[in-house]
Amino acid sequence: MKTTVVRERFLSTLQSAGFFVSTKINELGALRGVYIEVSKNGIIVKSTNINDFYVGECGGKVEEEGSALVEYKTFFEAVRSFADTKIVINTTDKSLIIRGAAGEARIPLMDVAGFPHQQELKEKKEIEKNIFSHNILDRILFSTATEETRPILTGTCIQYKDGQINIVGTDGFRMSRGVVETKKGEASEEKYIIS
Repeated sequence: MKTTVVRERFLSTLQSAGFFVSTKINELGALRGVYIEVSKNGIIVKSTNINDFYVGECGGKVEEEGSALVEYKTFFEAVRSFADTKIVINTTDKSLIIRGAAGEARIPLMDVAGFPHQQELKEKKEIEKNIFSHNILDRILFSTATEETRPILTGTCIQYKDGQINIVGTDGFRMSRGVVETKKGEASEEKYIIS
């Protein structure tokens, strides 16, 4: 891949991606990386900590399409250290190269196959607004887990059934449940877990 980008704009996108990079030492190496995809549509930057995903876009002059995965902190510091308005980013077999007027920086590539991509939603679901108009969520959310040892418990279950919305939160020791009337039909039965 090879592209020329406006450094400040690219740095801003990278900074946002940093909030979703895993900081745990024992975590999968790819989760400490940032995935850069260069195509005719522009530059896409992705990062994840497995529970949350970030996808950001940045414009640039694309000369050659491709993708790369590099360690986030090293890449961010390298881009930040350049004083140029525009920088050139390209890859070789083993490294990603950042070039500016003052010189270049080389960062080793990570295995792209190890980066977990976000699953595309087959269809979009809309949650009724009336569950947010009640203070019911305040009574449910306090009992959801905050530790990520069991990630499923950090979410809130929302179930449409028999003309009602059941909202449930638990941390494994306590559980809260609330019920709100729904505008959906009696036959509608759906269930979601939202983190």
